[in-house]
Amino acid sequence: MVDGGGYTIRNVSRCWTYETSVALDCEIANELPYNDYFEYFGPDFKLHISPSNMSNQNTTEYLENIKNRLFENLRMLPHAPEVQVQAIPEDAVNEESDDEDKVDKDERLPQADKDKRIVPNNEFSDSEDEGEGGRRDNRSYKGGARKRPRRTRMPNRRT
Repeated sequence: MVDGGGYTIRNVSRCWTYETSVALDCEIANELPYNDYFEYFGPDFKLHISPSNMSNQNTTEYLENIKNRLFENLRMLPHAPEVQVQAIPEDAVNEESDDEDKVDKDERLPQADKDKRIVPNNEFSDSEDEGEGGRRDNRSYKGGARKRPRRTRMPNRRT
């Protein structure tokens, strides 16, 4: 369902209520029961607004012209690619992770499982055993960067 927008504050709740009824294919009475949002349907508290005495200045030709321009603009938009639905290969699920949950906690772990848990020294982690304040880089940058020697331009000598 596509919605157009451009509602006045008075019509937003009515439009959403009506469009929801259309989407659900159910009729709604013009008389609305009292609910938490009843005040949004003021001042007459009915679903449908009484027609005004203002004449419709939109001609059929004008509306057709707008509709054709809209379809032309939509035709120029790039399409969104579809996502293919494919079955997940059977080996995509790591069955070893299921085995870890079934291991008896009172038995020793096999060496292969212990090796999986080794964290290399060059990898950082946030853990409680790093002391107060966590891991810090204590290098000082107060001295500033080393300055490059200034290049001086030599005068052109023509001999």
